[in-house]
Amino acid sequence: MRALLRSLPITVFALAATAEAESAATCESQLSAPAREIYSATLAQKPTKDTAREIIVAQVEAMIRDGKLSPVDGRAAGEAAGKCLELLE
Repeated sequence: MRALLRSLPITVFALAATAEAESAATCESQLSAPAREIYSATLAQKPTKDTAREIIVAQVEAMIRDGKLSPVDGRAAGEAAGKCLELLE
């Protein structure tokens, strides 16, 4: 019984992490192609709460420089990608 109780917090944490990942995956599936590219590139850099915004901004700026996005579309795509990334925190 004690062993079961000791493993309960780990199980609850794992379930919460799985739910967060599922929510983020659902969110990602609804992103536009540019927002999905920003999301994936940001996620690949293993962002923290403190670095996520600057990574997203750098991705958006690079896409604008490369002519892939306008500044207006870049802002919208970056914000959408950021909302999905917040689900993983």
